[in-house]
Amino acid sequence: MKAIKATTLGHAEIVEVPEPEVKANTILVRPSYVGINPCDHMVTDYLSHWHQDQILGCDYSGTVEEVGSDVETTLKPGDKVFGPLAAGAAYDHSRGAFGELLPAYGDLCFAKPTSISEAGAASLGIALSTIAVSFYSDFGLPLPDENPESGRGKPFFVYGGSTTTGLLAIQFAKLSGFRVLTVCSPKNFELVKSRGADEAYDYHDLEDCAKEIKVSVGDSLKYAYCCVTSVEAPKLCAEVLTPTGAKFVTIAGPMPERGGIYSHFTFGQSVMAESYKTFAGRTPQTAERKELGLRVWRMAVKLLEEGKLKPPPLEVREGLEGALQGIADLREGKVSGKKIVSRMGL
Repeated sequence: MKAIKATTLGHAEIVEVPEPEVKANTILVRPSYVGINPCDHMVTDYLSHWHQDQILGCDYSGTVEEVGSDVETTLKPGDKVFGPLAAGAAYDHSRGAFGELLPAYGDLCFAKPTSISEAGAASLGIALSTIAVSFYSDFGLPLPDENPESGRGKPFFVYGGSTTTGLLAIQFAKLSGFRVLTVCSPKNFELVKSRGADEAYDYHDLEDCAKEIKVSVGDSLKYAYCCVTSVEAPKLCAEVLTPTGAKFVTIAGPMPERGGIYSHFTFGQSVMAESYKTFAGRTPQTAERKELGLRVWRMAVKLLEEGKLKPPPLEVREGLEGALQGIADLREGKVSGKKIVSRMGL
């Protein structure tokens, strides 16, 4: 079959690879759509750390072809499904979405809610998994279906609110009762507010941005979530966070240099892979982290079914060629306020 692989430093291409075989704990899926993420080009840009010959792609929706013998599920061949993959971080190099068939995690492959399209379902995989780790492990927040008022109107700051992860972060923070502030481009103010942001600020003038946020929150802001790779983001967060007891969590990029802040780099792949690769080396998945991923994903599926959680705006490309160009466009900063997905099976 054809698939997109990381081949050399900074480069991925469409190549012929063996079809994946269903394992006892996997579900073989024929993808209908795949979603493009920054981690797809990061795998190739940092190839010496990750894996050469890794099939790329962390987000998918598609049709079940075969169910592994040990998978406890009601899913059957022909069912429409979606879920996440840990491409680039998993030690199984075939575990990627950008192919004509993919080996899905049996416990993290879910029936697609009728409330969302297949394209929309393919936009959520790694972002939802990252929210699970960031919010309910790194920040230590209670899940909204356990305590929907834990935020109690307190401020929660999202840097990069118009990214896919940022848009989900806004929605999950609102589900916990927070007052959500975010920074993004002014052209995306309407978008972030449609997902629940109470206040949106222009990041282009960071000095004025920080002053305006401080007027709004004073010294009460304890949570800052960074969804972009930027040297400016941690500086702004350090300025607006409370002097002590603050928490800064980032999906990429540097940490704040100021004291009084608990800073953490989050890793969404840790809810999927049995063991995964980080800059610290090989890390085994814990039972607690696996259960966290299952818990949040089941909650998210229910929220999607109820219309309480919305996918991002989409730009649809075509086939593996479209996915490959989408990776390049993300790397070059050409994508804003939308998620690129690519239609498969052409």
